[in-house]
Amino acid sequence: MIHNASVEKYRTPVGAVTCGSEMMIRLYDVGQEVNKAEIIMYSESFHREYEMKRKKDCMEEHIKMTSEAGVVWYYFRIWEHGKCYFYGARHGKTQGEGMIVDDNPDSFQITVYEEDFDTPRWMSKGIMYQIFPDRFCQGNKKNMERWLAYIYRGLPEYYTYDGPDAIADELIPSVGWEAQGFKAIQYQKGNWTADSPGVITYWNNYPKYIRSAYLFIKHAHPLEAVPVEEVDFMKAECRFFIAYYNSMMAIAYGAVPIIREASESTSADDLMLKQEPFYDVIDWADQEMLEASKQLPATQTEDKKYGRVTSVGCLAMRARMLLFAASDLVNGNPALANIKNIDGTPIFNSVHDPERWKRAVDACKLVIDEAEAAGYHLHYEYLDNGDIDPFLSYQNAVMKRWNEANRELLFVRTMDSGGWYDKNCIPRGLGINGVGAIGITQSLVDAFFMRNGQRPILGYNSDGSPKINPDADYSETGFSTQKETYSTKWEYGSSEGDRNKDENVVVDANTYKMYCGREPRFYISVLHNEQWHIGGKRNTDFYMDGKDGGPSHDAPWSGYLVRKRVDPSANPKEGSGDYKNRHGALCRLAEIYLSYAEALNEYSIEKGTYTANQNEILKYVNLIRERAGIPEYSVSAEEGKITAPSDPVEMRELIRQERRVELNCESGLRFNDLRRWKLAETVLDGDFYGMNAYIKVSDADYRNKYYTRTVYQLSLIHI
Repeated sequence: MIHNASVEKYRTPVGAVTCGSEMMIRLYDVGQEVNKAEIIMYSESFHREYEMKRKKDCMEEHIKMTSEAGVVWYYFRIWEHGKCYFYGARHGKTQGEGMIVDDNPDSFQITVYEEDFDTPRWMSKGIMYQIFPDRFCQGNKKNMERWLAYIYRGLPEYYTYDGPDAIADELIPSVGWEAQGFKAIQYQKGNWTADSPGVITYWNNYPKYIRSAYLFIKHAHPLEAVPVEEVDFMKAECRFFIAYYNSMMAIAYGAVPIIREASESTSADDLMLKQEPFYDVIDWADQEMLEASKQLPATQTEDKKYGRVTSVGCLAMRARMLLFAASDLVNGNPALANIKNIDGTPIFNSVHDPERWKRAVDACKLVIDEAEAAGYHLHYEYLDNGDIDPFLSYQNAVMKRWNEANRELLFVRTMDSGGWYDKNCIPRGLGINGVGAIGITQSLVDAFFMRNGQRPILGYNSDGSPKINPDADYSETGFSTQKETYSTKWEYGSSEGDRNKDENVVVDANTYKMYCGREPRFYISVLHNEQWHIGGKRNTDFYMDGKDGGPSHDAPWSGYLVRKRVDPSANPKEGSGDYKNRHGALCRLAEIYLSYAEALNEYSIEKGTYTANQNEILKYVNLIRERAGIPEYSVSAEEGKITAPSDPVEMRELIRQERRVELNCESGLRFNDLRRWKLAETVLDGDFYGMNAYIKVSDADYRNKYYTRTVYQLSLIHI
């Protein structure tokens, strides 16, 4: 496939265009196997996506240019056999023929100018010279902002399903997508080697962004339109990203070279940096992020700066890093003791250091104190009677933006596209060209608490059957006979839903009992079979040969679709949806509360101070549970509350459970949690369960057969 931004066949008109004018953009040599193509167009002030129309020999779209003069950028998103690719400009170019890449495409450029603009006479016979990239940021405000925006492109994608979320034990892309190039499936199956392309590709990209950040710091200077204070803020952002990207590589790969400068040498000796000890990287990044935070504002008050890193966001990423660095995976892990650099230097500490947990405790508490002082808090939405609405509060903690009164967001990615994620997560029968195949595991379904705050499943027997908690009021036998109502304005649980009421039916009668009586976060996160879906105004049909089921590979592999982060009202065929203008919530205050509770609990285990710290630990866990609408924990027996464990090791398990539920399917957090808890080998190499999605309605006793725990992926040991 080809697009050439300098040739009229592909872009009409070629070159600069006037404000408000129309342009035709085309892709040629597009095979029939291409399901869809979109143009992503953006500038300093907007971000838009256009679905291209297929013609005889191309795909094209008419686009009306912005009414504001300036530079507009664009690239293409293309789906072939269900696999998403990107088509963008060749590196270092903004015109000419482009190229296909897996991610992070460079963009083509369109200059938009005012129609009555007159070229100065002195320029009419002038010669235009290309500016060297290292001096790009010196030109004007827009160039400086473009340079900085490039550095931001390294932020992790939020709406993704072929990355860390999928190789953990939460999201499940369809197994049928493996043949179409989805890497996560082969990684789930262990079908990869050291030479395989990864689903975490930080090493491919982060050094480039780090170099660009160093060059910005070196060359950027105040301009008439960019005062010295703003330049200092920008340089502090770059300082943060240098440390953040270095730390992300260390967390992913163990030990990496610290990139301390943008080398101007091309000699191999200067460019071939050696690995540095893990804690050298972490401690260096720790100080760099701490210093950067002191130079950044606590909030961004201008809408156009939404998504720019703040001091609080900087401290939050530092706290996440130090929590990982305190864990048993890297803190005195004997399995890593013999890993050494080329010169014989040990990469990891051989001795456990309990003070690493103290550093994590202090880092998390600093975020909490700084955030709350600046007006950050958990996101709450309320019923007419003044009570917390746990459904909408939890749903919109990730869906709403800062200017929509969501003060929980500490770190966001504003350039994410939730629309394509929605299309892959809603039932297939409501989609376009298939989709409806991003599911979740049975273990995640099991993790959610009951309405009474109890854990339904306490573990599993050797045959995979669950150990049911007798205090949970939970059953996997039969179907309900009554509707279940909750205090919420959330209208998506039943055909009777009404957003104007303080009480709504969330669970219809005749629902499989596994899904009855669960906490609000369950219904926001899980879409199960025979559940009402407002987008299609019908119940889901995941049975084999059903409207939303197989045999298509665009169907739930485990018998569930993910609902977390998905617009609950989305219907792509109608173009409907209430949450089209979304961001990616890379870090929420809820995560920091739970990280603080975990770090303090672990430090208490190290020091034997659990009793003294128990109230402080429970305080932050209970803030999460209060917002979730389930009973809180108390130190001793208290009516309406659950008595917390007196053993900190038991409390550890509850904190981990709370973390999995609250932060499910967000930004690959679960993957790194399993790694740092040293559970990845056990959890990810086990059998994976779901419902029996191969059952047809025509089968005898089809409902009971469908609602049966079934292995959809065997342990590697069994394969």
